[in-house]
Amino acid sequence: VVNASEESAMVTLLVSNNFSEVKAFVFKKYNFGNLFEVACSDVCERFKLCLFLTLLVCLARSQTNELSGVLTSVVYVSCMEVVSDWLKHCFMTKFNHLPARNYDVYTERLARDVVTGRGGGGFALDHTHAVTRRLGLAVLPLAIIAARYASIASGHLRQTLQLNSFGVVCVNALLLCCAFELK
Repeated sequence: VVNASEESAMVTLLVSNNFSEVKAFVFKKYNFGNLFEVACSDVCERFKLCLFLTLLVCLARSQTNELSGVLTSVVYVSCMEVVSDWLKHCFMTKFNHLPARNYDVYTERLARDVVTGRGGGGFALDHTHAVTRRLGLAVLPLAIIAARYASIASGHLRQTLQLNSFGVVCVNALLLCCAFELK
C-alpha cells in the first residue's frame, strides 16, 4: 500500500490507523502485567514493520535504481509508528498512574530471558527462544515471507547484474551463511 499510494493518501491512512490504535488502547484500565503485554506486542509490531520495510526497500532496489520515493515512504511510516506508540504509552502510563520505571523492569525481564535462555521453566537450546516466546513473535511465517521476497529480489538482481549460475550459487551461499550467523 505504501509503495503504490500517493504521499497525501499514505499520510492520511497512517494518521487514521495510528489514531485508532491510540484510541483503542488509551482509555482502558491497565496494570503492570497488561502494560507489559502491550509493550511486547508493540515490540513485535515494530520488528515486523522493520522487516517488511527492509524487504520493500530490497525489492525496490532490485527492480529500479530510484530509491528516493521508497525511502521517503519508509521514513514516513517509521516516524508515524514511533510517534503513535510513544503517545499511546504516555497516555496509558499517565491515566493508569503507572510509573515510567516499569519499562526498566520490562527491559530487565527480557534481558534476563536472553541471558538465561529460560522463560518460565524448561530448557531451550537457543538462548533467544525464551524472548521470542515471551514476546509472542511468530518467527516461521516471517522467515517464509523474507525467503519469498529474497527469491523475487534475487531473480530481478540476476537479470540486472547478468549473473551466471555459479554467481547465483555464490550469492545464495553467502546469504545463507549470513542468515546462520544472525540466528
